[in-house]
Amino acid sequence: MLAFTCKDRVYAEIENRLSNMSGVAKSRWKNEKRVTSLISTYCTCFSKKRDSLPLWSEYGNKSKGVAIGFDKNLLDGFSSINPFISRSGSVIYDEDKQQEYIEGIANSICEKIEETVEPTGIEVDPTYLLKYPFVKDSSFCNEAEYRLVLNEGLTSKTTQSTGGGFVVRGVYYRAIDDNIIPYYEFDFSQVSQHIIKEIIIGSRSKISIDDVYGLLYRYG
Repeated sequence: MLAFTCKDRVYAEIENRLSNMSGVAKSRWKNEKRVTSLISTYCTCFSKKRDSLPLWSEYGNKSKGVAIGFDKNLLDGFSSINPFISRSGSVIYDEDKQQEYIEGIANSICEKIEETVEPTGIEVDPTYLLKYPFVKDSSFCNEAEYRLVLNEGLTSKTTQSTGGGFVVRGVYYRAIDDNIIPYYEFDFSQVSQHIIKEIIIGSRSKISIDDVYGLLYRYG
Protein backbone atom coordinates (compact mmCIF):
# COMPACT_ATOMS: atom_id res chain seq x y z
CA MET A 1 0.00 0.00 0.00
CA LEU A 2 2.99 2.30 0.47
CA ALA A 3 3.12 3.27 -3.21
CA PHE A 4 -0.43 4.66 -3.20
CA THR A 5 -1.34 7.94 -1.54
CA CYS A 6 -4.78 8.77 -0.18
CA LYS A 7 -5.38 10.88 -3.28
CA ASP A 8 -4.49 7.95 -5.57
CA ARG A 9 -6.93 5.70 -3.72
CA VAL A 10 -9.75 8.25 -3.78
CA TYR A 11 -9.23 8.79 -7.50
CA ALA A 12 -9.27 5.03 -8.11
CA GLU A 13 -12.50 4.72 -6.12
CA ILE A 14 -14.13 7.47 -8.20
CA GLU A 15 -12.86 6.09 -11.51
CA ASN A 16 -14.46 2.74 -10.65
CA ARG A 17 -17.81 4.47 -10.18
CA LEU A 18 -17.67 6.65 -13.30
CA SER A 19 -18.86 3.83 -15.57
CA ASN A 20 -22.29 4.12 -13.93
CA MET A 21 -22.42 7.92 -14.24
CA SER A 22 -23.55 10.21 -17.04
CA GLY A 23 -21.23 11.74 -19.59
CA VAL A 24 -21.81 15.13 -17.98
CA ALA A 25 -20.66 13.80 -14.59
CA LYS A 26 -17.53 12.35 -16.20
CA SER A 27 -16.80 15.73 -17.78
CA ARG A 28 -17.27 17.47 -14.45
CA TRP A 29 -14.87 15.07 -12.74
CA LYS A 30 -12.26 15.71 -15.43
CA ASN A 31 -12.62 19.44 -14.89
CA GLU A 32 -12.49 19.03 -11.12
CA LYS A 33 -9.16 17.21 -11.34
CA ARG A 34 -7.76 19.90 -13.61
CA VAL A 35 -8.80 22.78 -11.33
CA THR A 36 -7.77 21.19 -8.04
CA SER A 37 -4.37 20.29 -9.50
CA LEU A 38 -3.63 24.03 -9.29
CA ILE A 39 -4.08 24.06 -5.51
CA SER A 40 -0.96 23.35 -3.44
CA THR A 41 -1.33 21.69 -0.04
CA TYR A 42 1.19 22.21 2.77
CA CYS A 43 1.65 20.02 5.83
CA THR A 44 3.35 20.32 9.23
CA CYS A 45 3.95 17.08 11.11
CA PHE A 46 4.17 16.38 14.85
CA SER A 47 4.25 13.17 16.88
CA LYS A 48 2.21 12.22 19.92
CA LYS A 49 5.16 10.18 21.22
CA ARG A 50 7.76 12.00 23.26
CA ASP A 51 9.99 9.03 24.10
CA SER A 52 10.17 6.93 20.94
CA LEU A 53 13.74 5.78 20.33
CA PRO A 54 13.22 5.28 16.56
CA LEU A 55 11.87 8.83 16.25
CA TRP A 56 14.69 10.29 18.30
CA SER A 57 17.17 8.45 16.11
CA GLU A 58 15.55 9.50 12.83
CA TYR A 59 14.47 13.06 13.59
CA GLY A 60 16.38 14.02 16.75
CA ASN A 61 19.93 13.90 15.39
CA LYS A 62 20.42 10.42 16.89
CA SER A 63 19.19 11.62 20.31
CA LYS A 64 21.62 14.57 20.30
CA GLY A 65 18.91 17.18 19.67
CA VAL A 66 15.83 18.42 21.49
CA ALA A 67 12.09 17.90 21.10
CA ILE A 68 9.54 20.66 21.59
CA GLY A 69 6.21 19.68 23.13
CA PHE A 70 3.29 21.83 21.92
CA ASP A 71 -0.12 22.36 23.51
CA LYS A 72 -2.42 20.15 21.44
CA ASN A 73 -5.49 22.16 22.41
CA LEU A 74 -3.95 25.20 20.74
CA LEU A 75 -2.90 23.19 17.69
CA ASP A 76 -6.50 22.01 17.36
CA GLY A 77 -7.41 25.67 16.88
CA PHE A 78 -5.52 25.72 13.58
CA SER A 79 -8.68 24.56 11.83
CA SER A 80 -10.45 27.76 12.87
CA ILE A 81 -8.30 29.87 10.53
CA ASN A 82 -10.68 28.94 7.74
CA PRO A 83 -12.39 25.55 7.26
CA PHE A 84 -11.79 25.86 3.51
CA ILE A 85 -8.02 26.20 3.78
CA SER A 86 -6.93 24.72 7.13
CA ARG A 87 -7.35 21.47 9.04
CA SER A 88 -5.70 19.71 11.98
CA GLY A 89 -5.91 16.16 13.28
CA SER A 90 -4.38 12.74 13.80
CA VAL A 91 -3.09 10.56 10.98
CA ILE A 92 -5.04 7.36 10.23
CA TYR A 93 -2.93 4.18 10.02
CA ASP A 94 -5.52 1.45 10.47
CA GLU A 95 -6.36 0.06 7.02
CA ASP A 96 -10.06 -0.58 7.75
CA LYS A 97 -10.48 2.98 9.02
CA GLN A 98 -8.56 4.25 6.01
CA GLN A 99 -10.91 2.49 3.60
CA GLU A 100 -13.95 3.93 5.36
CA TYR A 101 -12.34 7.40 5.29
CA ILE A 102 -11.49 7.13 1.58
CA GLU A 103 -14.96 5.91 0.65
CA GLY A 104 -16.42 8.86 2.54
CA ILE A 105 -14.33 11.32 0.51
CA ALA A 106 -15.24 9.57 -2.75
CA ASN A 107 -18.94 9.57 -1.83
CA SER A 108 -18.98 13.31 -1.20
CA ILE A 109 -17.20 14.05 -4.49
CA CYS A 110 -19.46 11.76 -6.52
CA GLU A 111 -22.57 13.31 -5.00
CA LYS A 112 -21.30 16.76 -5.96
CA ILE A 113 -20.45 15.98 -9.57
CA GLU A 114 -23.83 14.31 -10.05
CA GLU A 115 -25.84 17.10 -8.42
CA THR A 116 -24.14 20.11 -10.00
CA VAL A 117 -26.38 22.00 -12.41
CA GLU A 118 -23.73 23.73 -14.51
CA PRO A 119 -22.64 21.43 -17.36
CA THR A 120 -19.26 23.11 -17.87
CA GLY A 121 -17.73 22.16 -14.55
CA ILE A 122 -18.27 22.31 -10.78
CA GLU A 123 -17.44 24.86 -8.16
CA VAL A 124 -14.16 23.86 -6.60
CA ASP A 125 -14.63 22.55 -3.08
CA PRO A 126 -11.07 22.32 -1.73
CA THR A 127 -12.05 20.97 1.69
CA TYR A 128 -11.59 17.34 0.62
CA LEU A 129 -8.02 18.16 -0.47
CA LEU A 130 -7.30 18.90 3.19
CA LYS A 131 -8.24 15.31 4.05
CA TYR A 132 -5.63 13.60 1.88
CA PRO A 133 -2.60 14.10 4.20
CA PHE A 134 -4.31 12.30 7.11
CA VAL A 135 -3.78 8.81 5.66
CA LYS A 136 -0.41 7.06 5.90
CA ASP A 137 0.78 3.49 5.45
CA SER A 138 0.27 1.33 8.53
CA SER A 139 4.00 0.51 8.67
CA PHE A 140 4.54 4.05 10.01
CA CYS A 141 2.06 3.70 12.86
CA ASN A 142 4.86 3.99 15.44
CA GLU A 143 5.19 7.67 14.47
CA ALA A 144 1.68 8.50 15.79
CA GLU A 145 1.55 11.67 13.73
CA TYR A 146 -0.59 14.74 14.27
CA ARG A 147 -0.71 17.18 11.36
CA LEU A 148 -1.60 20.74 10.43
CA VAL A 149 -2.66 21.05 6.78
CA LEU A 150 -3.06 24.22 4.73
CA ASN A 151 -4.37 24.80 1.20
CA GLU A 152 -2.70 27.59 -0.69
CA GLY A 153 -4.97 27.92 -3.71
CA LEU A 154 -7.62 30.26 -2.28
CA THR A 155 -5.28 32.78 -0.69
CA SER A 156 -2.61 35.10 -2.02
CA LYS A 157 0.98 34.02 -1.65
CA THR A 158 1.70 37.28 0.15
CA THR A 159 -1.25 37.72 2.52
CA GLN A 160 -1.74 36.55 6.10
CA SER A 161 -4.49 34.34 7.48
CA THR A 162 -5.36 34.34 11.17
CA GLY A 163 -7.42 32.21 13.52
CA GLY A 164 -7.14 30.22 16.74
CA GLY A 165 -4.16 32.31 17.82
CA PHE A 166 -2.24 31.48 14.64
CA VAL A 167 -0.93 33.88 12.04
CA VAL A 168 0.00 32.14 8.78
CA ARG A 169 2.18 34.36 6.63
CA GLY A 170 2.58 34.23 2.86
CA VAL A 171 4.64 31.56 1.13
CA TYR A 172 8.44 31.60 1.40
CA TYR A 173 11.11 29.60 -0.44
CA ARG A 174 14.33 27.85 0.55
CA ALA A 175 16.94 25.81 -1.29
CA ILE A 176 17.52 22.22 -0.10
CA ASP A 177 19.54 19.57 -1.97
CA ASP A 178 19.41 21.42 -5.29
CA ASN A 179 15.64 21.98 -4.99
CA ILE A 180 13.61 25.10 -4.27
CA ILE A 181 11.05 24.29 -1.58
CA PRO A 182 8.01 26.52 -0.90
CA TYR A 183 6.77 26.73 2.69
CA TYR A 184 4.57 28.81 4.99
CA GLU A 185 5.65 30.36 8.27
CA PHE A 186 3.52 30.25 11.41
CA ASP A 187 3.59 33.17 13.79
CA PHE A 188 2.76 31.99 17.32
CA SER A 189 3.26 35.39 18.96
CA GLN A 190 -0.42 35.61 19.94
CA VAL A 191 -0.12 32.39 21.96
CA SER A 192 3.62 32.40 22.64
CA GLN A 193 3.17 32.14 26.42
CA HIS A 194 1.10 28.95 26.10
CA ILE A 195 1.95 27.11 22.88
CA ILE A 196 5.10 25.36 24.22
CA LYS A 197 4.39 22.92 27.06
CA GLU A 198 7.79 21.27 27.41
CA ILE A 199 11.25 20.95 25.91
CA ILE A 200 12.84 17.51 26.03
CA ILE A 201 16.62 17.22 25.78
CA GLY A 202 17.90 14.15 23.97
CA SER A 203 19.75 11.50 25.95
CA ARG A 204 22.97 12.07 23.99
CA SER A 205 22.66 15.84 23.72
CA LYS A 206 25.35 18.23 24.93
CA ILE A 207 22.73 20.91 25.46
CA SER A 208 22.16 21.84 29.10
CA ILE A 209 19.03 23.05 30.85
CA ASP A 210 20.75 26.42 31.31
CA ASP A 211 21.25 26.61 27.54
CA VAL A 212 17.52 26.12 27.02
CA TYR A 213 16.61 28.71 29.65
CA GLY A 214 19.01 31.19 28.05
CA LEU A 215 17.55 30.62 24.60
CA LEU A 216 13.98 31.02 25.81
CA TYR A 217 14.85 34.14 27.76
CA ARG A 218 16.46 35.68 24.69
CA TYR A 219 13.87 34.71 22.07
CA GLY A 220 10.81 33.52 24.01
